[in-house]
Amino acid sequence: MNRRGTTLAELLIVMAIIGIGATLTVPNIGRQVSRYRLKAAAREVSNFLLETRAEAVKNSDIDNPRYYRVLFNQAAGTYVRQRYESGSWANDGVLKTLTTNLTIASLVPSTINDLYFTSEGSLLRDVDGNPTNLIFDNAPVEGKIRLGNSRGDHYQVVLFSASGLTEIQEGWR
Repeated sequence: MNRRGTTLAELLIVMAIIGIGATLTVPNIGRQVSRYRLKAAAREVSNFLLETRAEAVKNSDIDNPRYYRVLFNQAAGTYVRQRYESGSWANDGVLKTLTTNLTIASLVPSTINDLYFTSEGSLLRDVDGNPTNLIFDNAPVEGKIRLGNSRGDHYQVVLFSASGLTEIQEGWR
């Protein structure tokens, strides 16, 4: 039995094995972090849509209906809650921005910014910019906010007009 301890060669071999393992693991961790950030952003958009729906229901009554929507700016990667008041849409809260390396890849349909929540929590598509005149398209609409990252991953938030609820899906269907 050798009582002198480990040799330099043994230490170098162990260090080489650790280095190879780290080299193989680190890129995979970076991809996972990027996908996690994208999924977190999709959850944030989904929750924001549901909060906007809740605001429409909470702040309305029969004599004073309120209309709310979320306005998306695809180029800037931003979105904001708006309330219809005094004949026009006005921001109702802070402008939200997606984190770095995330984008709003597409909005389906392109008229998604015309969708608004009513005091009953339903989702309608405004056809003339004035929700108070009750001229709207009541056909079922599925709005999709598609998010992507710089690594080519995609998530989409699907907004269902019949219920006003959302669903998060990985990839695009």
